[in-house]
Amino acid sequence: MRREDPHLHLRDAMTKFLTSKIVEEDLLRELIDDLPQRWEKFSNVVLLQNSAFKKPHWKEYISIEFWQVVSSALGVNILVRIGEIIGEKRESTVEMLVGDDDWVIRRENGIDYGYNLTKCMFSTGNVNERRRMGEVGKRDEIVVDLFAGIGYYSLPMLVAGEVEKIHCCEWNENAIKALNWNLKRNKVEHLCKIHEGDNRITVAGLKGVANRVILGLLPNVEQAFDLGLACLVDSGGILHIHGIAPAKNYDDWIAEKLGELREIEPAKTFVEHSRVRVKSYAPHWDHIVLDVLVSSRKQRVMAFEDSVDINALLVSGGVDLTKFEFHQYWNTMDAIDKIREFSPDILLLDHFIPPIKGLEVLNLVNQNVEQAELNRPRKIIGISSSNSANQDMLYAGADSAIVKFKLTEHEVWRA
Repeated sequence: MRREDPHLHLRDAMTKFLTSKIVEEDLLRELIDDLPQRWEKFSNVVLLQNSAFKKPHWKEYISIEFWQVVSSALGVNILVRIGEIIGEKRESTVEMLVGDDDWVIRRENGIDYGYNLTKCMFSTGNVNERRRMGEVGKRDEIVVDLFAGIGYYSLPMLVAGEVEKIHCCEWNENAIKALNWNLKRNKVEHLCKIHEGDNRITVAGLKGVANRVILGLLPNVEQAFDLGLACLVDSGGILHIHGIAPAKNYDDWIAEKLGELREIEPAKTFVEHSRVRVKSYAPHWDHIVLDVLVSSRKQRVMAFEDSVDINALLVSGGVDLTKFEFHQYWNTMDAIDKIREFSPDILLLDHFIPPIKGLEVLNLVNQNVEQAELNRPRKIIGISSSNSANQDMLYAGADSAIVKFKLTEHEVWRA
């Protein structure tokens, strides 16, 4: 069966309504051409964009009857117009046009999110990030969500993940009400503790408890970096940092954030674990999430290279190796055993090193990782003198490759 076009329904209904008001033909055409082309619909709710029906030529026709015509044409009982998100408490300014009850329930990825539409926000564009949060949490982890809202990111971790407990910090009373309802609705209330109030105060009871901290506030979450770091256990963990980065240059923004973190905790190591584009935020700007691995130990570097002293090469090129624990082997005898024992964060592989070529070592690493017999290094870098050999390493799964004499230029030393 062919699905009927809601745009045509709206056009026909509005033409009939305006004609009944004896609108002259030119104005009628102008109004019909200005009908909204985009809106969001879920359940029995339609959310119009903020600009819908805002031009002056609509003013004399706007009425209760007008909005009922729109809602009927779109087949819903609740019609609202999106407003701005305002204030420190990130409060919604949605305008209720049709309907008496603003409590709605969204179902996404098997999770129910209930909230008051006119009092709390919900960004559909963050759907993939919410799904990802349900995948990244590890068994027995403790998580702190510093800006929990109605549970946007905590609920996926609790429902789809295996974390042990989440501490949700929130100070918006309406969001707290929704969060409580959502935890019970999704049957995970026993896994979450809500800390009501200003997180600059409530976080005092969460110092050193977390393996993972969610910093999900836009546009500026940097003010909470110190709080997030304070929550992590002594050995470190993961920070999920939301931010607005230039669409064509994530690298500089990420370097800036890592630098800000180092200024707060200079004794710790901060490394980009991953970067995820969530959505476009504005022209030329993206909402991204930077996952940062925080560690109280030095990064471990292991090099398999038979002709060049990599330590000396890096030092002569200005790389500060005081941040790294460095081991070099001049042959690949027992390479997998050595990698397993040292568990390097960064693995440097020459292609032509004897007796087993670096490419073969990489293949063995991949096999052992797949069989859960080896933890994969965070970065595997091919360092042959041959571009074609480095290309082979990339094909085999290396994260990057570079001519060894240019190794000091690699971004990994600046992370």
